[in-house]
Amino acid sequence: MLSDQTNRTFVCSVVFVDLVGYSKRSVSEQLAIKDRFTALLGDALKDISVNDRIVLDTGDGAAMSFLGDPEDALFVGMSLRDFLKPGAAGEPRLAAALPDADPGGMRIGINLGPVKLVKDINGHPNIVGDGINVAQRIMSFAQPGQVLVSRSYYDVVSCMSEEYRRLFSYDGSRTDKHVREHEVYVVGESESAFTRARAGMERRATASGPKPVYRQHADEGASRRGVSTARLARAAGAFLRDRRKVTIAGAALGAIVLLLAGLLVARKPAAPPAAPDVTQAGTLAAAQEPAHDAKTGQQAPGAASHDAAAKKDPPRPPIPPGVVQLAIKPWGEVYLNGTSRGVSPPIKTLRLAPGKYRVEIRNSNLAPYVGALEVKSREEITLRHTFK
Repeated sequence: MLSDQTNRTFVCSVVFVDLVGYSKRSVSEQLAIKDRFTALLGDALKDISVNDRIVLDTGDGAAMSFLGDPEDALFVGMSLRDFLKPGAAGEPRLAAALPDADPGGMRIGINLGPVKLVKDINGHPNIVGDGINVAQRIMSFAQPGQVLVSRSYYDVVSCMSEEYRRLFSYDGSRTDKHVREHEVYVVGESESAFTRARAGMERRATASGPKPVYRQHADEGASRRGVSTARLARAAGAFLRDRRKVTIAGAALGAIVLLLAGLLVARKPAAPPAAPDVTQAGTLAAAQEPAHDAKTGQQAPGAASHDAAAKKDPPRPPIPPGVVQLAIKPWGEVYLNGTSRGVSPPIKTLRLAPGKYRVEIRNSNLAPYVGALEVKSREEITLRHTFK
């Protein structure tokens, strides 16, 4: 339950949505638009577990934090954008609220970063932190009807599949009001990527859903097993009470034991192997000696290769790896020798072959950590860094 996870920091995906021009409408128009937007948002979130998401009302939009798979954020962002396309099946839901509603009047920003789960003034779950702040900045750079994502979100999702990698296009760098640089990527049009994101979300919803049918079958199976066990116990009791049957069964078992004992006695041990003949032993020893050339008196080439193969060292066993414990706060993507090894947290441990590595840890637009690391076999070391 989310209520049990307060005061914890998570690395999660955040979707920030803004209804363009909402605050300029009359109160009655705002209520109508908000009702339609809430229904639209409910359709996009219906297959995502309530324990994997937090939805905040921002007045002129919404902020959604997804604690599970980052695909959920991509699906919701693309769903909201596509519902407002001209001719889309969901367009009348918002257009009906306001006849002259702009079909592109929604800006969406997505970010992957750290957030802290807290309780608001009413005791409800709330999120604060850099993850939601950057999502709002990314949203502010988007045009109406456009979905932008941050560099951190792009780095993670683009590696998940080829469809996702082709979905994003680099749109340059933006500077927010705090003079902080943000690299942004535009989410393009791809039916295959949208289908993949929806399939992944539905698969996770099915896997986490209740399975009452299976439990019912299990209960029925246990009931049938209980009945069978009771019947077997009653039959065994009736058999033991019948002395005639018990006597016959005992006699049959005794006859089987005597028969097996007679077979064991009848078997004779195998004769020991005969001692080898001296002449045969000498011939065998001569055959095992390396052959020599009759003219030169030197060892034959074939025999030399045989001796070389016999003296060849056996293959060496693989060298056990070392263990690197990651202690990175609040989070960072780890690169070893220029290759990404994932985001920590959630990754906490790396098993590496012995050797020297060049380490680089990145966190959005903060100054990266660069250093060196030497790993020894069977050794456990800790790599620590705190971004400030």
